[in-house]
Formats: sequence, structure tokens, C-alpha cells
Amino acid sequence: MHLVSSKLENLGSTESQQLQVEFSMDLPDLDSFNQEIARWKGKWQDCAAKAMPTNLKDALNACNPAFFPNIGTIIQLLLCSGPFLLLRAFFQCA
Repeated sequence: MHLVSSKLENLGSTESQQLQVEFSMDLPDLDSFNQEIARWKGKWQDCAAKAMPTNLKDALNACNPAFFPNIGTIIQLLLCSGPFLLLRAFFQCA
């Protein structure tokens, strides 16, 4: 997942836009989404690789909901829906 700080280098405008579209109905502040993504990337820019969260649970723990309400919401939804996404992918391939 691109929001995990160790994968942020792969989060470009296309991926960011896909996240915004996919979760638009659930985001608490859609208007600030792009600025929030930029702040999230900036938060981890100078951080040592070993200090960066490497999974969604750790990323959620590092996510201050006052500063990153949209990102926190997306991470929570991904954590809750993870098993269902795997099942959907399995049945799409079958």
C-alpha cells in the first residue's frame, strides 16, 4: 500500500488520484486530500528507513488524525477490509 511510509516513493499523482476516487465517499475532508498527501510525504521525507512504518498497522499508529484525517480513514478501511479484498481478488482470478 502506497500510504505506508516505506512505499511512499511509489505514490505519484496517478496513485493518489486513484485513492481519492476509491475512498471519496468515506473521506472526512475531501477538499484537503491533496494537501494532506503532500504533508504525509513530507513527514517521512527525512526519516531514517528503519524508523518508517512498514505495514498499515504501524502507519496508523504513526498517523495523527488531527493532521491526517483522510489518510487515517483510508488506512483504517484497508485494515478492516483486508481479508475481503483478498477474497475478491481470489474470486476475480478464479
